[in-house]
Amino acid sequence: MGLSMSLGIWHDVCEIADTVSYKNHQSVRAFFEKNFTPYKCHDHKKNDTGLYTGYYESELSGSLTPSDQYHYPLYKRPPDLIQKNTQYGRSQGGSFSPHLDRASIEEGALAGKNLELIWVDSPMDAFFLHIQGSGRVRLNNGKHIRVGYDGANGHPYTAIGKILIDRREIEKKDMSMQAIRSWIEKNPQEGKKLMRENASYVFLRILEGEGAIGAQGIPVSPGRSLAVDKRYVPYGIPVWLDITHPENKVHIQRLVIAQDTGGAIKGPLRGDVFWGFGALAAQVAGQMKEKGRAYLLLPKKVLFSGCYGG
Repeated sequence: MGLSMSLGIWHDVCEIADTVSYKNHQSVRAFFEKNFTPYKCHDHKKNDTGLYTGYYESELSGSLTPSDQYHYPLYKRPPDLIQKNTQYGRSQGGSFSPHLDRASIEEGALAGKNLELIWVDSPMDAFFLHIQGSGRVRLNNGKHIRVGYDGANGHPYTAIGKILIDRREIEKKDMSMQAIRSWIEKNPQEGKKLMRENASYVFLRILEGEGAIGAQGIPVSPGRSLAVDKRYVPYGIPVWLDITHPENKVHIQRLVIAQDTGGAIKGPLRGDVFWGFGALAAQVAGQMKEKGRAYLLLPKKVLFSGCYGG
């Protein structure tokens, strides 16, 4: 059972929030302590420890026209793709009725339909862009074009990292985005087949303005935006994370906001932290697979027994 609340419950605390000086750490802390109650997330078995991974805004090299170097298209959403809801964000699987799978699209099923958005030089970079949901394509003139999620083909998301673990190609303790990329680079033909085992495919649109756009419809903030399973956690909810940092393993406690979703984010004990743009963000996000706890911060008027609702 998920959490649902009326907007009226938030009215009073939002009015108070407008008076808080966000440059003053103590004022912000006092605001949350006075007006919110923390509720620990748990599942139906009362487990309270979940998995928290990371994502980032990726960078690709591309062109507005195809060439010998740039011949892998990023596609716009097909007009015959049936949308089941109006939530925009990262790959959401069942939000759309099943369409062509990844293999069919990569073999050219959409070619010649004027759906090519941009052409890039790496099918692996395109694959990971689909997973991240947004990115910047760097053109030869140095200009960047931002692209973001505009629909998925409706096929279930399959984590290729788990496939490599099950096949004993990579040890579970060594698994990361960097490890997957390295394996694909060393095994290009098998890597192509591996990527196609994730039948989910994401369609993209050009984004205006600054920042990656989350499923809530607003830009996500590095280190402060969390992708959640919206069946359990509504967008806009403040969440207190109690996890370890993916690089130095230092224990961190951090306030984040539920603002996005993702095809691999399933259940009340699952989250994905947005780390921003660039090499450092990619490094941190790619390594992140931390066990931890999360607490929803809800207005004190709300009576709630936990993230699972029971």
